[in-house]
Amino acid sequence: MDRQFESHRIGLIGGLILIVLTLAAGIAVYALMQRQAESVLVKSLAAALQNDRRLFESEISSGVTNALAVSTRPFVIRNLQQLKAKPDNDASRQALQQIADSFLPIGFASVSFHDSHGQAIVHAGHPSKNPALNVRLNSQATSHLLWDGQLILRVDHEIRDEGGHLIGTARTESTLPRLTDAIAEAGVLGKTVELALCAPLEKDMQCFPLTRSQRVFARMARTIGGQPLPMSHALDGETGTIFTQDYRHEDVVAAYTPLGRLGPGMVLKIDQAELFGPVRQQLQIIIPLLAILVVTGILLLYGLVTPLVRKLVLSRRETAEINARLRDVEERWRFALDSTGAGVWDLDIPANRILLSSRSKAMLGFADDEIGRRMDDWLQRVHPDDLPGLMDARQPLLDGSRDTFTHEHRKRCKDGSWKWVQTHGMVVTRDSARVPTRLIGTYLDVSERRQAEETIQRQANFDPLTQLPNRRLFLDRLGQEIIKSRRADFFLALLLVDLDEFKEVNDTLGHDVGDILLQEAARRIRSCLRDTDTVARLGGDEFTVILADLSDRTHIETIAQKIIGRMAEPFRLGDEVAYVTASIGITVYPGDADDIDTLLKHADQAMYAAKKHGRNRFFYFTASLQEAAQTRLKLSRDLREAIAARQFVAYFQPIVELSTGRTCKAEALLRWQHPTRGLVNPMDFIPLAEETGLINEIGEWVLMESARRAQAWRHEFGDDFQVSINMSPVQFRAEGRPRTRAWLRHLQDIGLPGTNLTIEITENLLLNAHADVTEQLLAFRDAGIQIAIDDFGTGYSTLSYLKQFPIDYLKIDRSFVRDIETDPNDMALSRAIIVMAHELGLKVIAEGVETTGQRALLAAAGCDYAQGYLYAGKPLPPDEFEAWLRRN
Repeated sequence: MDRQFESHRIGLIGGLILIVLTLAAGIAVYALMQRQAESVLVKSLAAALQNDRRLFESEISSGVTNALAVSTRPFVIRNLQQLKAKPDNDASRQALQQIADSFLPIGFASVSFHDSHGQAIVHAGHPSKNPALNVRLNSQATSHLLWDGQLILRVDHEIRDEGGHLIGTARTESTLPRLTDAIAEAGVLGKTVELALCAPLEKDMQCFPLTRSQRVFARMARTIGGQPLPMSHALDGETGTIFTQDYRHEDVVAAYTPLGRLGPGMVLKIDQAELFGPVRQQLQIIIPLLAILVVTGILLLYGLVTPLVRKLVLSRRETAEINARLRDVEERWRFALDSTGAGVWDLDIPANRILLSSRSKAMLGFADDEIGRRMDDWLQRVHPDDLPGLMDARQPLLDGSRDTFTHEHRKRCKDGSWKWVQTHGMVVTRDSARVPTRLIGTYLDVSERRQAEETIQRQANFDPLTQLPNRRLFLDRLGQEIIKSRRADFFLALLLVDLDEFKEVNDTLGHDVGDILLQEAARRIRSCLRDTDTVARLGGDEFTVILADLSDRTHIETIAQKIIGRMAEPFRLGDEVAYVTASIGITVYPGDADDIDTLLKHADQAMYAAKKHGRNRFFYFTASLQEAAQTRLKLSRDLREAIAARQFVAYFQPIVELSTGRTCKAEALLRWQHPTRGLVNPMDFIPLAEETGLINEIGEWVLMESARRAQAWRHEFGDDFQVSINMSPVQFRAEGRPRTRAWLRHLQDIGLPGTNLTIEITENLLLNAHADVTEQLLAFRDAGIQIAIDDFGTGYSTLSYLKQFPIDYLKIDRSFVRDIETDPNDMALSRAIIVMAHELGLKVIAEGVETTGQRALLAAAGCDYAQGYLYAGKPLPPDEFEAWLRRN
């Protein structure tokens, strides 16, 4: 009886223990699986949302940048300026239409240009007319995100001229197929997965079509049952995950984040029922197994009469079966993780073996049987530069100070390429000494995101045309080099390289050829430098060079001379050959300045001095250059005031016909009557006026004044009396054409024949003549105005332009006339110019005639006209010139 009671007691206790242990094991397995599922899947959900966010930010940022490029193109600005000046300019309107059409093949759905009042000028493509949703974005330009069956980015950007005046706007629309697909394809992650993109209203919000709803929500409440929806957190600028209810009142797990600084928010959510469905399915398998184990255990306990060996064998067999089923559960769990897009790994630290999921291997292009389990083999696939960082990130887990780690690194694929992966790992088991024995984690392919980040970084720091550092990166490197030089007690040099004659090449051969020239110039400069030196493009045709770690100036001059020599070599640009030179300004740190702004200013002043001294050379900054720059700045301000205050005066020098001695012409010479400096030498202010563009206004005044004087003098001194007017090459640029047309109309209005005027130009203007020069010269010829080549013989020429352009006079430069009485060579050159001109049907005017001997020699050589101090002395003011004419 006692034995039977004891047997029942042991059976009861054993059964209870078995039941308790079994229930505890089931609960523990369920809790562990749920925590792992919640941790891994929620992190995967958040990671997937962040990838979508980066994709949206990258696509929108790229779209805005591309749109801004439309409004900053020089030929767009130039044609809008011309249309603003002359709204009926069909040529400019057609040019803008061609420009707009040319942008359509490179990613724009529509492009349109509007004038400063918002009226459309031209448009190309098919703009969205009635979008279902229109959301304003916070970006560097006025941009909107539209929904018209797909996501569309619309960008409006004001276009301003060099003076900052509004001349029009550009509107572009770009479709965003990758973003539209991202919303639609979010459903591949699960039947209930939705990606939402919404923008805030005053109290509610408006949403683009959700993955499942496929319709626009023009207004949706931000709360449900008094609780904020996940999107409400995103619109408040928060990032995270939450277990809550969505707009359908369904329990969901949602990840939310703002779309950067653009304004809208993003939510990626999945129903909790779907998220934890696999776990619950496994639980349905485990519960019957546990029940079987309980019944079996009780039967075993009650069958103590069965030999203990048989009980032990049976127990082991049951245990093996349970382990097999648990492994099956683990494989199913790994499959569930693989389906989220992440690869899974399981590291056995003591055995130095790693178990990889199929997704982990396929991520690198391998089949299941192509990668072994040795951890060392797997680590060899990590990029050598990234391996130390990975080991450092993992070390806290091995030290026991942390339970999780995250790291991004490159892995070598089967084809030899490198792919960026993000790994998350955690400790799952430790030994009795708390040393980790097993780690599990995931791999996620982040190559596209890293590539997008690298592209954005390159666009922010490098010039897209030459791939050289841009101004932003240049300033950063210059600041770093200054700090290094200060610590190491070395000095550095800053070189500012400007390409001479580049604008002429650009205007003559076109901007595409000009871009090729800039790319080749960048390569040539780079080839002259050390690997440790920096060359950057500041913009236009200006480059900068930083020479660091210098102990003397010899290296500076060697590099500068190399650059000048390389730039002087012919540029073979497809079917064209161009010639440019380089002017280089040099300043030294810390001798010349100790801050970046001053160094740049000094380099610019030195470069300007190099140009002033003949170009194709380098020039060091000196204190005198600083003084000259300040004087030049003050003179520039005074020059602007002089135009408004009418401080200019036209002086006149007579031109005498040598065969008759009659004064039949006069050259108008500009003088500036400065209120404090008196008469300013034209050589001091004309170059400055040309550089600042003021020469157009000054030249227009000279033309008007000369026409007024010619009108008066032709009535008094003969209908054939001519006034010669010097015109700067700057006045022949495109922006000078409207002034020329206006001046020719003025001649018609006052009734002055063009035959009473002569325009004097330099032969250098004709050497690189483009369409603007030819058009204006032909306009002068059609008006009866004659053309004279001033300072003939001092430029570099093939003389072919003499038959290409409507030339009437050659003016022999005073450098040939000065010594014709004593230097036979000068006389021979003057005689040759006269004979050549007459053979071509041209007249000759000798400049700088000061003696009767010079006049006699020139007359004997057949020269037609002479001017100089021999006649009337220095140039005279208008009233004195009239009096001189009456006396002679």
